[in-house]
Amino acid sequence: MTLSGSYPSSSIYTCLIDKKLDDEEYFSTCCEKAVQDLPKNHCNGHPSFCDLTYDKFTFPGAHNAGTGQHSSITDCALRNHDLNIREQLDFGLRFFDFDVIYSHNLANCDGLESGHGKVPDLGLYVCFGSVREIFRQVSEWMVEHPREVVTLYFGELQYETETYGYLQSEILNQFGMEDSLVKLNTRHKTQGGWPTLGEAIETNQRIFVFIRSELVPPNIPGIIQEVQVTISKPNLDGPSGSVKILSTFNSRSIDDNCHAVIDNNKEACPAQSELTKVAVFGTFLNSGLDCIWEIARKCNPRAMEAIQACLEFKTNVNFVQVDFPNYPALSSVQLIDYIHELNLAKLT
Repeated sequence: MTLSGSYPSSSIYTCLIDKKLDDEEYFSTCCEKAVQDLPKNHCNGHPSFCDLTYDKFTFPGAHNAGTGQHSSITDCALRNHDLNIREQLDFGLRFFDFDVIYSHNLANCDGLESGHGKVPDLGLYVCFGSVREIFRQVSEWMVEHPREVVTLYFGELQYETETYGYLQSEILNQFGMEDSLVKLNTRHKTQGGWPTLGEAIETNQRIFVFIRSELVPPNIPGIIQEVQVTISKPNLDGPSGSVKILSTFNSRSIDDNCHAVIDNNKEACPAQSELTKVAVFGTFLNSGLDCIWEIARKCNPRAMEAIQACLEFKTNVNFVQVDFPNYPALSSVQLIDYIHELNLAKLT
């Protein structure tokens, strides 16, 4: 197994394991380390990426990224990661999808938290970690890696009216102040269009934020309202400054070869949208009683095919979402490396 660290000084560890490990299982082995250095003027891993506009770049990403912050007895059904946000950044992910809630009454909840579940009024929801702590990890990591651009995406807000206010305040307090260490990108809502990665880096506006909520005000330039486009909702329009983002997710049964993610992308990607989010994951009970990490083992090997299925209809895929990205595919080429090559191909 080969593990690659983050740029620009990327550490590569080759570790002989020769067995599958799920969730909290562990195995001790010796790893060989090598370091590859990139030019200091790179953008998200390569100097030429600096000339790509944000909407032309493909970001490898995490579905329900916040569930990696903590563990609970519901992990089998609700936990999508066993890496926290900093570890996911180190792994190479640059797009983070969050479900969030403001609650002091639900399991593990203490204010504004990342979570996962449905119908919190019935207690069918679990919190996995403080949003403030997640933002602190993101900010700290990005200060250490000043040539990286990251996207934070908030797709599901439980108790939306109350939760949105707390979420907006937390975003602005961490990334929207004059003295913020890394700042929100304001280009889309102030000027239209998208900056290049190089422009985002040079202005230190390296955080792009999307929230799927009609509560997003038009006068806050660093927070963009998402209008979700799906197979069942292909033609929605939103207010000025909002962005139509296609999600290829569709809940259906997951077989041993995860054919569903390929079918979903073939069906969804003809829809018109400004940005495209490819979903390479299933949900609990879509594959019998398989735990989410077991579903990830089925679906992660199909990630490259899912991307190509979408590219039959789209000129670009912007975000690729997976669960347990550290549960690698059978191919010798892993998702992070594949997306890096995909971005390189855009330069020719």
